Amino acid sequence: MAASADGTQAQVDRLAAEIRELKAELKAQGLSGSKINQHEAVLRKVQELQSWKQQLSSDDPRRDEAFFARQKQENEELEQRKQAQASQQRAELKAAEESAPSPLVQRKIFHLFQHTGSGPTFRYEPPPRLNTKDCGFGKGPEPFPPVYVTEKWDGTTMQGWMEGSSTCPLECACPVVGL
Repeated sequence: MAASADGTQAQVDRLAAEIRELKAELKAQGLSGSKINQHEAVLRKVQELQSWKQQLSSDDPRRDEAFFARQKQENEELEQRKQAQASQQRAELKAAEESAPSPLVQRKIFHLFQHTGSGPTFRYEPPPRLNTKDCGFGKGPEPFPPVYVTEKWDGTTMQGWMEGSSTCPLECACPVVGL
């Protein structure tokens, strides 16, 4: 019986190798995966392989049932590892968030141009010049880089001077054009 089982196992291994070689040849000839699987020679060899596999003992790892059971178990283990990793990452993130200091004040956003006063006495100083004191201009390898002036992200600065004004707050006489 052992010789017969060994012969069956050898047949299964030989046919599996032949199928792989045949599929590689067909792929090299330019056939797509679905056309290869529908090819007459492949179908014949797969059918023969299935009949040999039916002769294997029920616990043989070459049987389809054993393969699918292994594949299912591997997928379940992979999913468990992913969930455990995600849970660990969530716990680490929560711990980091809880240990991080909470800011007590809102971060200061500096004015790009030189200005004077505050509140009702605030105004930009003419002529328009970059605010070197608060914004870091005048330092580094390019002390006065080109600056593109756009609306502040929340829009409150532009809204404040656009409501009742038709000229730029820098007092440079440029008209306010639909910012």
